Amino acid sequence: MWQRMRTGQATKGAKDHHWAMIAVTPDDTPEGRDDGHAVLLLRKHRYTGTVSYFLCWTPEPVPLATLIKVAVTRWRTEEDHQQSKQVTRLDSGQVTTWTSWHRRTAVSLLAYAFLAVAAASQRAADAAAGLLELIPVTVPELLRQLRGTVIPEPRRDKPHRNAWFIWRRRHQYQAQQAHQRWHAYADETPW
Repeated sequence: MWQRMRTGQATKGAKDHHWAMIAVTPDDTPEGRDDGHAVLLLRKHRYTGTVSYFLCWTPEPVPLATLIKVAVTRWRTEEDHQQSKQVTRLDSGQVTTWTSWHRRTAVSLLAYAFLAVAAASQRAADAAAGLLELIPVTVPELLRQLRGTVIPEPRRDKPHRNAWFIWRRRHQYQAQQAHQRWHAYADETPW
C-alpha cells in the first residue's frame, strides 16, 4: 500500500512522493552471517507515476520512515556532489597527470566549500528574503555574483548585475509559489 510522505524542500516547495515497502529474500548474504531483513523500497512520483526502486538491507527490521530518511540523505549527497562538480568545473576539465588532477580537485573543492559557507551565511542574514518575495541565495547564484565582481562581464555595470540578481530570485520565488498552489490544487479531492 502506498503512503505519501514529505521528503524535504526544493526550490519550488515541498517534495512529496508515494512510498511503499515490500519484503524480499536476500540472495547475496555473506557466508556465516544472519540473513537480516531485505526490502524493496519503492518511490512513485505523484504526477507522472514514475516508480524508482531501492534494494535495502538492515540487520534488524526498521520502519518505512527510516528507510526513506536514508534514501533522501543519499539523494542530497548525490545532488551536492553533482552541484560541486558543475560549479567548480570538475566535470569538464582535461587533466593529463595524476598530480595536477589532485591539485585541481583540491583547489576546486576548497572553492566550493567557501561558496557553500558563504551562501549559508547569506541565507542566515537574509531572514526577510520571503518578505521581499525572493528565494534564498543558492551557491550558483552567489557564484554568478562573485564572477561578475572578479571578472566583469562586458557592458554590465554593478547596478545592472544587482538588478538581474534580484529579478532572478524574485522570478524563482514566483515559480515556487505557483508550484505550491498546484500542489494544493492537486491534493484536493474532486467533488
